Amino acid sequence: MATKPVHKSIPIPLKPSAAPAADAWVQDGTAPAAPPERTVRLSVDLPRSLHRQLKTYAVARDTTIQELVTTWLREHLAGNA
Repeated sequence: MATKPVHKSIPIPLKPSAAPAADAWVQDGTAPAAPPERTVRLSVDLPRSLHRQLKTYAVARDTTIQELVTTWLREHLAGNA
């Protein structure tokens, strides 16, 4: 007794795009955002009282010490460039 070959159909989904930002650029004409710049750690020794003032200042403005220092450095260095 011979058996018939079985033909099975398995749906294979399309492969997702490797670069969704590139697809958006092609469709919308909008350029993708630049990747964020890498960061490095900066260690600074401060008197305890000055650190407390800095932390209080940041909390009162609903921000972080990192954001404050980064902003201050950018502003200062841009003015002296």
